[in-house]
Formats: sequence, C-alpha cells, structure tokens
Amino acid sequence: MIAWLAEQRRVYFSNAGVMRDFRSQLRGKRAPLFWSLYLLILTLLILFQYSTLGTGSSRSVAEIQANLYQLFTVFVTLLEVLVCLAAPVMVVAQIVGEYQRRSIELVLSAPVSTKHFLVGKMISGFRYVAILLILALPCAAVTVTMGGATWQEVLEIGLLLTLRSMVFMAIAVPIAVMSKSTVKAVMTSLGLIILYTALSYAVFGALVLSTMSMFGGPEYSPASGLMPFQTSSAIGGSFPIFGFDVPSWVWSILANLLIVKAFLLGGQAAMSRVGAGEIKMLRIGGLLFTGLMSWGLIRLLVPAVTTVTSSPGFGGPSYGGATAVEIQQYVSAAFFVALVPVFCSISYLSSWNMRAEEKHYPDGLFSMRRMLSGHPSGGLPYLVCCWIAAVAGVEFGIFQAGALSTFEIWIRFGYVLGVLVFLYSLGRLSSALTKADISSARKLHFGAIMMVTLLPLPVILIMDASSSYSSGQSSFAWNIYLFSSPFMEDIIVALGQATVLTVLGAAIIYISERIRSRKTLDSTSPIGEQA
Repeated sequence: MIAWLAEQRRVYFSNAGVMRDFRSQLRGKRAPLFWSLYLLILTLLILFQYSTLGTGSSRSVAEIQANLYQLFTVFVTLLEVLVCLAAPVMVVAQIVGEYQRRSIELVLSAPVSTKHFLVGKMISGFRYVAILLILALPCAAVTVTMGGATWQEVLEIGLLLTLRSMVFMAIAVPIAVMSKSTVKAVMTSLGLIILYTALSYAVFGALVLSTMSMFGGPEYSPASGLMPFQTSSAIGGSFPIFGFDVPSWVWSILANLLIVKAFLLGGQAAMSRVGAGEIKMLRIGGLLFTGLMSWGLIRLLVPAVTTVTSSPGFGGPSYGGATAVEIQQYVSAAFFVALVPVFCSISYLSSWNMRAEEKHYPDGLFSMRRMLSGHPSGGLPYLVCCWIAAVAGVEFGIFQAGALSTFEIWIRFGYVLGVLVFLYSLGRLSSALTKADISSARKLHFGAIMMVTLLPLPVILIMDASSSYSSGQSSFAWNIYLFSSPFMEDIIVALGQATVLTVLGAAIIYISERIRSRKTLDSTSPIGEQA
C-alpha cells in the first residue's frame, strides 16, 4: 500500500516532465497573444450582451433578471467552447512533439511507466487550461455584480469546466499516441469530441428527461453534469442516495474522472506491448462498463414510460400504460446505446497487419485465451463477450423491474449481434486487402462502413418518398435496408435482417481468412523471404 501511494505521488505530484512541458508552452509570443485574443473575445461578449439589457421601453424586474441569467449562460457556453478548442490542442502538441523530435525512445527507456508519461502531458496541458479559467474570473465577476449569478454558481461552473477540460484532453490522448501527426490528431480529437457530445445528448439527455419526475427537474438529474455545453443547467442541484441529498457536482466528479481514466487507459494500451496489464485493464473495464451501462439505462429509462406492475413479461397488449412493442423498442434502444463504445472501437479489434508490431500480427480468428491480451485473434471473442455483458445488464434490469424479456426482445438482441459480426468481417477483409500499414487498414475499414451504411440511403429515401406520395404509406425500401432501425415494429423484418447480416459476415470472414492464410504462407516461404 505504501509503495502504491508513493507511486501515485510520483506520477501526479512529482512528475518530472510537467514543468518542462509547461515552460515550453509559455515560451515565445504565442501564449500571450492567445490570452489577449481570448480576453478580448470574452470582454466583447460581455459588453454586447450587457448593451442589449437596456433596450426596450419598459421591462419588468423579472425580465431583466432573466436576461441577466441568459447573459451568464451565454458567457459560460462560450467559455466552454474556447476550453474545448484549447484543451485537446495542448495535449496533442506535447505528445506528438515527443514522437516528431524522436525523443519518445529516450523517455520510454527511462524507468517510468506509460501512465507516468501520459499523466504528465495531461497535467502540463491542464495548467494551461487552468490559466484560461482564471483569466475568465473578471468577466464572471461582472455577471455576479450585475446579478446574473452567485459566487457559488460561479465556483460550481469552474469545477464542471475543469472536469470537462480533463475529459476533452483525455479524448485526445489515445488519438495523439496512434496518429503521431499534430494536424491529424487535432482534427480527429475535435471530431471525437463532437461525437462524444452527440452521444451524451442522446443518452444523458434522455436520462435527464426520464428523471425529471424523480428528481424534480432536469437541473436535478445526476446525468446533467455529463452533457457538454449544458454546464449552466447542471449547477445547484442534488439527487437522493439512500435518503441523503448528494450535490450533483459530486456525481460529476466521479463520472468524469471515470471517463478520463478510460481514455487514459486507451492511450496506455496504444503505447504498450501485447499482453500488457494496461490492455487487460482496458478490456476488462470495457466489459464492466457495457454491462453497467445497459443495466443503468434499463433502470432509468423503463420507469420513464411505464409504471412497473406485476405483469409476467412484455408480451401482453400493454404494460403499465405502454404497449408491448413500445417497451420492446425502448429496451432495444438502451441495449444498442450501451454497445456504442464497442461499435466505435470495432476497427481496432478487427484490424491486423503483417508489417506492424507483434500485437497487430495475424495469429488466427478466434482465441478466448487471447481475448484480453490485445492480439487480433481475441477481437471477435471480445465482441461476443461485450454483447453478452450488455444482454446480462438488460436482463438484470428487466428482472428488477418485475418483468421478463420475451422472444421478440431476443430477436432484437440477435440483430445487434449480426451487425457486430458484419462490421467485424469488414475489418478483417480490409486488413487482408491492405498491403500498407495498420493505419491504412483501419481507414479502409472506416470507408467500407460508410459505403455500406450511407451509400444506399439516397436510394432508400427516394423510394420511400415516391411510395409515400403515391400511396400515403411508407415504402418497403426500409425493410430491405440492412441497417434500418433495430427498434422497428415488424419483428419478422428484424429477424430477417439479423440472419442476412450474420450470414454475410460469416462469408466475408471466411474469404478474409483464406486471403490471410495465403499471405502468411507467402511471407514464410523461402521465395517470399527472398522477395
């Protein structure tokens, strides 16, 4: 225990690279110029918003107070946007700089862990972001003086923005490690931040709406502190745990730090060799997160549309005021959302390359023994285990709700499994057809996913529009589109799509393995070695 505490102190409080990186950030004229522009934007915003308060012939005190609070909300949103733009750039510049200067070998050859290296980069970047937040205090004081907010709200906003900046920086860490290009890493990180924002609005926004009746309003939901650019609506609330009202910022600290930990593990796994403890921890954490996420969504979302009764299952004509089909679609939505991180990482689980390092070298198709080690052969069993973890979470949540799942719900589960297998097969085929590095295989895989999912959509939309215009009903085109919503009412169509996707995925995997076997044989033959 003492050794572990000493290691944490060395990583977080005595990190040798933090001061060096922080000094390099402040060297030159770029930092003062950026800070001046940053303060100018905030000042102009405050002046512009303040000038609009006096317009109008007659306004009541309530209207003026509402406008002052709107001024505070706009100021916080702009501040969060600026932090969102600055935070990933700071981390990317420091990590990619080590690779471009070719000093990463010297850093990693020292007796330090990858965690020590990445945490140091995050702390040095966070210091820069902390300066931005401190520089914004005078503008925040103006809003407090005018009555738009209180100092307690300003402090809570500062805490939430600090957590948000840490999440944004953590998202950039694995991207910077894998891309090793500043422009590419920055653009990819910003794209992932946009994706993270969209997913958080879809998931946590639904939780906010579903818990309004439980916690008294959206600002009192524990999920409101996880939605970017909605920071001003997440302050001042609390939620009950075992009869005690816990402030929302406590939940925000715990949840955001878990998200930061997950992305840091992703960066450590990308820098580690095959079989490293970081890779195992990341994959075990992914399984636990998938199960807990699916269970939590069921527990929070199902009570939002129905009153739990003693019905034996979801197969009857109605269930507590909602139809059986509506409940099935709601359960399917929770199941699908819980697997979104697995969908996002499927390229990394399915790709392989003979010219890459050992953890990317093709070693077979399915190996449960190597599921947690990072080998390509462990990708497919890991996908299946994530699916099983999501099913277990949903089933446990349904059981706690006092009901049982039906055959229709399991068909919807099977559809998602078919999608996973099909997308995984595209990654195996992309790797088999690629002669370049592992990055090219992943790009080809991403392009293949976009082609099979987005390319048919214009045709489907045209067919649907023409059919609706002539008959007033939706066309059959959506039924033949293999990636139509898994929450459709017609369960027979979902069963057919699940079967087609699974068969196609198995066929593509078989073809990919034939190509891989031929490539492996050619590379190990004497003629291949001479070539």
